Amino acid sequence: MTLPSLQQIVEFLVWITLVIVVFSYSVSVRRPFFGRMFAEHHHQLTAATLLFSSNWYNDGAFADRFLLLHSPQSIEFPTLQDRNPYPSYPPGQTLGVFLLAKLMATEPSVGMIQGLNLFSQLLIAMILGALAWSILDRTGFGAWVRLPGALFASFFYILNPCSMYFHQNVYFSDQAVLLPFAVAIAFEVLDLPKRRRIFEYMQIGVVFWGILTDWLFVFVTAVICLCRLLDPWLRDKDMSWRRLLSLPVLRPLFALIAPICVVVVFYVIGVRFSGGSSYAHGKMLERTGFNGSVWDWLTGYNWNWWAPHLWMGRYFGPSAPRVFLWSFSAALLITMFMVIRRGVWKKTYPYNVIMVLKAAIIVTLPCFLQVYVLRQHSDPHDFSVMKFAIPFALHPAIILPCLVGLLIASEVPEASESCCVFWSRIWQRPEAIRLAGGVFVLGLIVMDGIHLRGIHPLWIESIPPLLLPGEYTAQVIHRHARFSDVWFSPDFLVDPANLQLLAVSRKNVYQVHDIAEVRRFLDEHNLTQRKDVSVVLLFDKKVSCPALQDVPSERIEDHDWHGVVLRIAVGALPNKGDLRCAG
Repeated sequence: MTLPSLQQIVEFLVWITLVIVVFSYSVSVRRPFFGRMFAEHHHQLTAATLLFSSNWYNDGAFADRFLLLHSPQSIEFPTLQDRNPYPSYPPGQTLGVFLLAKLMATEPSVGMIQGLNLFSQLLIAMILGALAWSILDRTGFGAWVRLPGALFASFFYILNPCSMYFHQNVYFSDQAVLLPFAVAIAFEVLDLPKRRRIFEYMQIGVVFWGILTDWLFVFVTAVICLCRLLDPWLRDKDMSWRRLLSLPVLRPLFALIAPICVVVVFYVIGVRFSGGSSYAHGKMLERTGFNGSVWDWLTGYNWNWWAPHLWMGRYFGPSAPRVFLWSFSAALLITMFMVIRRGVWKKTYPYNVIMVLKAAIIVTLPCFLQVYVLRQHSDPHDFSVMKFAIPFALHPAIILPCLVGLLIASEVPEASESCCVFWSRIWQRPEAIRLAGGVFVLGLIVMDGIHLRGIHPLWIESIPPLLLPGEYTAQVIHRHARFSDVWFSPDFLVDPANLQLLAVSRKNVYQVHDIAEVRRFLDEHNLTQRKDVSVVLLFDKKVSCPALQDVPSERIEDHDWHGVVLRIAVGALPNKGDLRCAG
């Protein structure tokens, strides 16, 4: 094992110090929005994570069968199916918050979820910086290019508007999957699985972690398997397709795919147990777009994604869609060129070229595939663009120019043998080539840095202007709700349609206007004859209700709460009466 040089140690210390400083700055400017949920639809994702993890924490994850349940435990929900399970995703995004809450021995909170989200952003920024440093180092560049490249990759991931907004305020599968995605890229690009057997097992664990979190890892794993087949084929002239597809080569790929199969099997079992098979099947058809028209897929969908002023343009700048498409197309053409050269002319390539090619493919292709395979999920949800923060940090300014430079260097000897005098004369001065390449890459990094400086202030535009209405009322409900209570109100509604309030209140509140409606609800849920049930009526102002004047009730006081909360035994509830009372 080669020890790092003094220069490399200094580079690392400078890089890590500046990354921590810039990340601290990003946290400080986002501080006013920390620990809060807003009314914007994005924040339903954070609310869902809070609600699901709180259910597990209070009920027990095994008692809830690791299901994502929309309704907290309450007397009107005798079975898990009655609590409206959410079958669209595996539960990985909730599992991390639940384990952190258990470790801290405190109930999950918005601040806990957002803190975990910020910590994930810092780790990803460090991984991307390390990847950029490694790619530039293996391409032959010195510290004057390596260090700016590593800093740019880390800074871009921290400071772009998409990460600044979503990586604190919004957390669900699309955000939680980014850390395992970055780790999987690092394993493959740095070739860790081939260095130690333990790394192979760790990569399998990363795939399990990723697929448990988001369906993106179906595409990530498929692309990793493709790259592992391309690697020996492009490197070894004697490698035939028959030998490539033999069991010794495919066995590690089967081990990599196994976690996906395991998670899918348990996911299907969980969906069937929760009674959500038809919903999950319909949702999958909807997400893939097979229930829509091909014309929509060819026109409107492309426009929504790649127009300068829409999803990607809003979060990465107006030129971002064009930059990604051009860089992705260039990488695709280079891959096709190398495959054709290997298949027709038996041209092989050195390790460094293949390593950078793998980086180009793994960083970009999974995101592109998810956008087009799960198009109906990606189109209405602009938070899907967050996955592209990783490609933008690495691909256009670092991976692509390195790949082009290494490819030219590997092709030049054959070009000189073919009497290409121009290339032959240039290649006699490798220092000049390296200097020119370094200046070019450094120029791209500087240009992208200027672009980042221009788009960074745009993150504040994504912050919703309004706080969560009714949040204090939801807190009052949470403080006084009991398992045996059923809450009703003529003024207030809390149900899974408003996950932000439900995550705070931890109790459903049903909107009714007459006591007869309350009676009807209790009859439908077989609660009328139960002596352990209480009806809680919530009014958002001081009221005088004739229908309740002679009813024995417990008045719940809560500090300076401006409304009225009454707890009434089911047996004492009158049969009818108007609840829309005068203040």
